[in-house]
Amino acid sequence: MKLQSIVVTLVVVCTGLAFAPVSLGQYVVEWNFNSNPADASTTTGSTTPNLIATGVSGTPTAQLVGGTTATFASGTGSSDPASTDNTAWNLAGFPTQGTASMTAGARFNVNTTGMSAIKIEFDLRTSATASRYFQAQYSTDGTNFSNVGSTVDATGGTGATFHNNFVIDMSAIPEVEGKPNFAVRIVSAFAPSTSAYEPATTGSTYGTSGTWRFDMVQVQAVPEPGTFGLAAGAAALTLIRRRRQAR
Repeated sequence: MKLQSIVVTLVVVCTGLAFAPVSLGQYVVEWNFNSNPADASTTTGSTTPNLIATGVSGTPTAQLVGGTTATFASGTGSSDPASTDNTAWNLAGFPTQGTASMTAGARFNVNTTGMSAIKIEFDLRTSATASRYFQAQYSTDGTNFSNVGSTVDATGGTGATFHNNFVIDMSAIPEVEGKPNFAVRIVSAFAPSTSAYEPATTGSTYGTSGTWRFDMVQVQAVPEPGTFGLAAGAAALTLIRRRRQAR
């Protein structure tokens, strides 16, 4: 069963472009992988976050793990509201069949100082021959990782399309709060109770040429009162618009 949920976010824009503290959490970091400035090409993009709330310590980063490689490709079908430059981060180079489960994928590093109730939300497109299952993992020291729950069925047997709004909910894991070296990674995993990868599309054959595309990777948290604000009003308006479109 997919680990998906509907996250309702109350955003209040006030003088100084600050987020008012709300118990449901705020989107404090976001990667949409689009070029900045937009260039109308989905074969170019950026792994620099397009939104970082003021007050977030350090520089959030996205990186590859386990030998994967990446290009940029179309994000059509994701929840990104961009109409002319909707780009996704396209990962390839996953392990051969029957090897290295839960080691290869993408990693996102965010300093969680001043944050609680951490959640990560993202969209994922798997090609037909890529792994159907992923495992979410977290680290509090940037080196050692622990699983969040069990493996997740990313496609339900239907690959080659975006499946949106996966949520990694770590709000009940207090040790991830206030960690300068916090990281979360999403890695390919064997099918449950097996030692083999299952292809994303039923009837296909798993292969190392399979790809994963990430889009709209967002970190949600409850900040300490007065900690975070938005660096630009446009970013706040974008968040409000996106949540309205999602209804």
